[in-house]
Amino acid sequence: MVTLDLVTQEIAPSYAAYTEKLAAGADSALASLSRRDFDRGINALRDHAARSDGQVVSEPIDLFVFR
Repeated sequence: MVTLDLVTQEIAPSYAAYTEKLAAGADSALASLSRRDFDRGINALRDHAARSDGQVVSEPIDLFVFR
């Protein structure tokens, strides 16, 4: 390995946009949830989005460079 770095990727411009992306089925990892659990999670995220003041949603990603 040559280097290891942490890169931050923007997932959505706001929690409201992220919620709508997830609600539309944009994350296949959520497909295994029951409809009830999925809806409860989306509603909780919508509540959070209403309080987040337009905060960008991002995730850290480990970047490995090999030679």
